[in-house]
Amino acid sequence: MTAGARRALVVGVGLGLVLRVIALWAAPRFGYLPDHLDNMAWSSWAATHGAQTIYDMEPEVVPLHRVAIDPNTNLPANYLVFAPHAFNYPPFSAWVFWVKGVLWHALDSDVRTIPVPPALRAAFERHGLAMTVRFPRVNTILARAIDALPSFAFDVLLGLGVMQLVRVLRQAGSEPAAGFSLVFASPVVVLDAALWGQSDSWIASMLVWCLVWWLQGRWVAAGAMYGLALLTKPQAILFAPVLAFGVLALCYRPAGSWKRAGSALGAVPVAVLAVVVVAAPFMIHDARSGAGALRWFERSYLGTIGSDEYAYTTLNAFNLWWLDLIAQGPSDETWWSLLDSRVPSPIGLSKDTTAALLLVLAVGAGAVACVRRLRWSEASSVTFAFVVLLSAFLLPTRVHERYVYYCIPFVTALAVQHRAWRPVFLAMSLVGTAEMLSHLFVSAAPASLIGSGTAALMAVAMLPWSYGAIVQNREGGGAETAAAG
Repeated sequence: MTAGARRALVVGVGLGLVLRVIALWAAPRFGYLPDHLDNMAWSSWAATHGAQTIYDMEPEVVPLHRVAIDPNTNLPANYLVFAPHAFNYPPFSAWVFWVKGVLWHALDSDVRTIPVPPALRAAFERHGLAMTVRFPRVNTILARAIDALPSFAFDVLLGLGVMQLVRVLRQAGSEPAAGFSLVFASPVVVLDAALWGQSDSWIASMLVWCLVWWLQGRWVAAGAMYGLALLTKPQAILFAPVLAFGVLALCYRPAGSWKRAGSALGAVPVAVLAVVVVAAPFMIHDARSGAGALRWFERSYLGTIGSDEYAYTTLNAFNLWWLDLIAQGPSDETWWSLLDSRVPSPIGLSKDTTAALLLVLAVGAGAVACVRRLRWSEASSVTFAFVVLLSAFLLPTRVHERYVYYCIPFVTALAVQHRAWRPVFLAMSLVGTAEMLSHLFVSAAPASLIGSGTAALMAVAMLPWSYGAIVQNREGGGAETAAAG
């Protein structure tokens, strides 16, 4: 490792650690509370009753203890709070929440045992639970740190994965260390974990490593990692076009062949096997309980993708549909009514259908551009991954603000590799940072809409800009062409 690489690594790690400490200190006051309540309730249930029972949990059977300032007395007051949602993640995530719960129960010494309130006893009786319950404190720095700890570990894996992507593209110099530093110190990555306690680094790291191993010809590892990603968050399904593109690249690139592409398809049964093995304990438990062996799939996939519960054009995502919202002139009284994704768009189709068509067109255009300009090289797969995940944030309806996260690692690798991508990296990092703070400022107020609208315009502009960057990065540049050869 060169001296420049060591300096980049030291600066990135140091800055990343400082930012995480600051964000954790601020999280009890400025963090997003509903997700934290969900995470800690799910973790506590998994640690107490077993990860495989997590789909049994009802929010009201895990009371939590929150200390907050009483607005009337301006003094600290104790509140009984609950998770807003039942567990709706795929099974592998349940094991991560189990780890959180074990740590929380071991490290939190300020835990009370209280009688179950009368209004909640019926729910406890349905589960055969005792009429006394642990009453741990949430939204403390300790609870926030435990909530974020697994994400911090995946942040490291994500940075290492981006380093490997850069090596695939360049294979020389100090750039791999820069890739790690840019990811580890990214405000988007830091705030997602420390301020939200969210799990986007879990799946992002898996998708990055899936592509790394795919480009290295390690089909079994790539398939297993993709199967694990599918059982971590349903957004992993967005990566399917990238892997399909990768199969075609193995056939049509120089020295490619259908035989080699056929060998890569061996990743498919490996992914399926990974899904079956990880999901099996949950399926067995749920089948025995009478809930149905596929309850995990119904809850985490069918209950999230396409559910009318999320039938909004945008869920604070600064994308095309945020601009559509602003164009309608929202006010506090009409805000939610203007977000209905099932109403007709200007072309007569529902906004959901219009968004799906736009996504297909953008992904198709990205594939054509990558093939024509990058010639099926390794750079074409990394570039296409970014275009797919950027388009998946900008164009579909029902997108959450944090979905901007998934494109960041890939544009980071591209920006390290080629200067044409650096404006895109900078713009999406700014938009992503605004998204991670959006719960603090987004409203129908004009000042809020000016800031969020500017971020949305910037983000939407990055899609055509990315096509321009592909043109400038023709055949991946000299180093990438050599790597592809």
